[in-house]
Amino acid sequence: MSRYSFCLPWLLVTVTLPSSVESDSIETASPLDLERSALIELGEATNVKTWVRNGNWLSNKSVCDWDLVGCDGDGRVKLLTLDFNNLTGGLPTSLGNLARLQDLDLEFNALTGVVPSSLGGLKSLVQLGLGHNQFSGLLPEELCSALIGVTQNGNLAMPGCDLSGNSYSCPLPCPELTALCNAKCDADGKVSDRHVLV
Repeated sequence: MSRYSFCLPWLLVTVTLPSSVESDSIETASPLDLERSALIELGEATNVKTWVRNGNWLSNKSVCDWDLVGCDGDGRVKLLTLDFNNLTGGLPTSLGNLARLQDLDLEFNALTGVVPSSLGGLKSLVQLGLGHNQFSGLLPEELCSALIGVTQNGNLAMPGCDLSGNSYSCPLPCPELTALCNAKCDADGKVSDRHVLV
């Protein structure tokens, strides 16, 4: 409890506020709420109504019941397999809130803009498929740290990363993007069209 007093020339008032109303107490969202918000932002940013498969997206149902979303036993998002699904627009930075995400597959859509640096915070990632979209600009350096998980947790005989078929600007931030993800750019920023299925 906090006590606040203030004085007006004709009145002295003392107010006692419960701890839950104090200005320095901020209610934090649960991981499930953050993940739900991230998926809602993804759906809104990529025109979910025009997707090939969009069952239950943006509904009040559990995100685990949404098409192409897989969850672990705790109800946390583990898989997003939205390849070949007519996604358009850009990716929201809130995708970085999917802390337990292991497979992010967004290949063969029409996604545009830059790849958000927040994807570099996905430490559980084993598969990353962003190939054959319309991404452009510099790839974020933070993405290199996500590749550590892909290379350490994934099966190197079958690369778990594809960034091919986009138009990134050079230079690429780390050699792993070329070696593991087939991302190659030239002076014009055009990435090689070579593709490896993940």
